[in-house]
Amino acid sequence: MFGDFIVNPKLRDIAKVLYRQWVDVAIANSSLTYELARKILGLNKERLFICWPVSPKINAFRNIEPRVGSDILSICYLGHITLNDGADFLPTIYRILKREIKNAKMYVIGSPLERNSTLFRKLVRFSKKEEGFRVLGPLPDEQVKEIFARCIFFVYPARFKAFGLPVVEAMSAGLIPVITKNVGARDFVVRLSPKLIVDSPEEIVETILKIYTHGKDYIRELSHVAKHVALSYNENIAKRRFIRILKTILSKLRE
Repeated sequence: MFGDFIVNPKLRDIAKVLYRQWVDVAIANSSLTYELARKILGLNKERLFICWPVSPKINAFRNIEPRVGSDILSICYLGHITLNDGADFLPTIYRILKREIKNAKMYVIGSPLERNSTLFRKLVRFSKKEEGFRVLGPLPDEQVKEIFARCIFFVYPARFKAFGLPVVEAMSAGLIPVITKNVGARDFVVRLSPKLIVDSPEEIVETILKIYTHGKDYIRELSHVAKHVALSYNENIAKRRFIRILKTILSKLRE
């Protein structure tokens, strides 16, 4: 299995040795990590498989109805407050969006991985200058539900995220995700629309504005499909997929 460590040079070098000497078969958690395992670790594609993770919170968010008809354009982010997750891009996204949509709001949910995070402090300082930009820190699920219910879009501008469960959690609530191509959960977003997967913070804003100007009926339809895509992959399906992979692995090892 591969996590965010795959892009860390030191850990990657250790992984190369371990995989070559000790691992017969590997399971990637997304097409993104599959591609990197092939490219960086040089793993044989015949012994490399994809099995996506499942968030235990998806069912908790499924009954949320996003505020599609609201006159306020509300966006949220849920994830770690780190450079890897692209949290430092959030003020940029908000500034650009605010220039075009005066009533835009952004909610930032999450916590830093370090106790004294410079980035977290910067976001808090920015929020004090920008009334519509709210840094909420980590929240219990009930409060996350309340924020999801206020929003239309979910942004995830990560530099690299092996999967990114918050993306699928937001989709299960009917939020429209706009993410970078460096997020493993793109495997689910692409089923909604490939246009929601972009290269930069500027393109995230551009995509949001295009959808927003299409009107409420179009947004409502995207929201409905996002929820359907997220909820179509549950724990039972994931287990069956994993068992099929194990059977394939065992058959190959017997050859």
